[in-house]
Amino acid sequence: MNTDIRQSEAIRTRQIRRQTILGWAGVAVLLIYLYSNAPQEVLLVNKLLGVGILVTGLIPLLIYTRQLRISEGRELEPLPLIPVLGLLYGLYLGLPALIEEDPQASLLLPITHGQLTKPLELTLLGVGSFLVSFYLFSHFFTRRMKPLQLRWDVDVAKRLAIILLVSGFFIDSLKIADFFPQAFRSVFGLLSSFYDLGMGIFVLLAARNKLTSAQRKILWFGIVPYFFLIQVSTGLVSNLVYGFVFIFLLFTAAGYTIRWRWIVPGLLLTILLHSNVLEFRSLTWYGEHRGASRIERAQLFFRLTWESLESGGVKAVGEGADNMIKRIGQLSLFAYVMELTPSVIPYWDGGSYYALPTTWIPRALWPDKPEKRLGQEFGHIYGILDQEDRITSVNFPQIIEMYANFGTAGVLVGMAILGVMLRFLYAKLNQPGVSDPVLLLGAFIFKDLTNIESDFTLVFGAILQTVVVLYIVLRLAIPSKSALLSRNV
Repeated sequence: MNTDIRQSEAIRTRQIRRQTILGWAGVAVLLIYLYSNAPQEVLLVNKLLGVGILVTGLIPLLIYTRQLRISEGRELEPLPLIPVLGLLYGLYLGLPALIEEDPQASLLLPITHGQLTKPLELTLLGVGSFLVSFYLFSHFFTRRMKPLQLRWDVDVAKRLAIILLVSGFFIDSLKIADFFPQAFRSVFGLLSSFYDLGMGIFVLLAARNKLTSAQRKILWFGIVPYFFLIQVSTGLVSNLVYGFVFIFLLFTAAGYTIRWRWIVPGLLLTILLHSNVLEFRSLTWYGEHRGASRIERAQLFFRLTWESLESGGVKAVGEGADNMIKRIGQLSLFAYVMELTPSVIPYWDGGSYYALPTTWIPRALWPDKPEKRLGQEFGHIYGILDQEDRITSVNFPQIIEMYANFGTAGVLVGMAILGVMLRFLYAKLNQPGVSDPVLLLGAFIFKDLTNIESDFTLVFGAILQTVVVLYIVLRLAIPSKSALLSRNV
C-alpha cells in the first residue's frame, strides 16, 4: 500500500514538473514573439522595458508554481492573489508597449512613443517595489500572525447558502433597490452580492464532498451559469473579469485543477463582449431593452454575438481582442498624466484620498455624506472629459493616482505600502490550512483587490464595508459553544 502511494506521488510530481516546464516554455516563446513582432514605431528601450514589466509581473507566478511543484500544494497559500496581480500589472502597463502602433489610439490622448519611456521605467520600479515589500520586508512582520478563525457547521452552512442565494437573486432580479431612496442603493448593491456568497459556500462544500449528487448538479448547471449570466447582463466587461477571478480563486482554494478547456471559453466570452459592448450598452442602458431582466439581457448579448460572428467570422474575434487591449491598456494614460504633472497641473498632495476615512460608513447611515466623484474630477482636471460632461467617469488607476498625488516617490513608497497591506491580508486570510469560511471571505476581498484600474479609495473603501457585512453573515454558520458541547456529550 505504501509503495503504491509513493509511486502515485512520484507520478504526480513528474506530471507537475512536466506541465510547469511546458508552461514556462510557452511563456518564453510568447515573450520572444511579442518582442520580435512589436510595431516598427516602438522604441528599442520601450520594448525592453515592456518585456521587463511582463517578466517582473510573472515572478509571483514563477514562485507559486515552484512551491506547487515542491510541496504539491501542501504548504501553498490557497488563494494566488499576488500571481494574478503580477499578471495584471504586466497586461495593463507592460503589454501595450509591445503591441500599440499608435499610443493615441486607446484614449485619443496626444502621446508619442518617446513619452512612454518614463512611465514604463516608473512602472517597472513600482512593481519591483511592490514585490520586494510583499516577499521580503513585510514577511518578517507578519509571519507570526495567526489567521482568522472561523469554522462552520456543514448543515447550517448549506441552509445559509440557500437563504443567501434566494435573497440575492430576488434583491437583484426584482430591482428592489429602485424602490428606495438613493442613499440606500449602495446597501442593496452589497446585499445583491449574497448570491455570490451563497454560490461560494456551495463550491467549497462540493470540493469537500459535502453535497449530494442532486445538489452538485444544481450548483454546476444552475447556480454557477446564472452567476456568469449576471456578469454578462451588466454590460460591464470588468464585472465579467472579476467574476472569472472570483471563480478562479474559489476553485484554486477548493483544490480544483484549473484546466485550459475552462480558461479558453472564458477568454473568448470576454473578447466577444468587447466586440459588442457599445451596442449592447446602448440598448440595455438607454434604449429599448433598458428594463429587460437579467435573462433577457443575456439573450440579447448572445444574439448580438452570434450576429457579429455570422457577419464577421474570425474578424469579429480579432476586433474584440483589439478593443479589449485598448480598453485595459493604462500606459498612454500614465504617460499623459506624467507629461502634465506637475509642469501644468500641480501634484494633488493626497487630495484623491480625502474620502477614505468615511468610505466605510454606508450612505444609508449618513445621508448627507459628501459625494465622491473622483472619476469625474480626474477626467475634467486633465481635460479628458468635455467640460459639459457630468456623467462619464474616467478610471483613475492606483499606480497613476500615486504619481498624481506625490510624484515618483509616491509610486515607489505607495507600491511598497500596498505590498505590506496585502501581506497583512495574506497572514489573516490566506495561510495554508485556513478554514473554508476564511477562504471564502478571502476570495471575496481578493477579487476586489484585482481592480487595479480604479482608485485606491473606491477599492479599499468598498472592501471595508464588505468585510464587516460578510463576516457577520458567515458567523451565522458557525456553531455556538452550547451546540459544540452538546455534540461532545
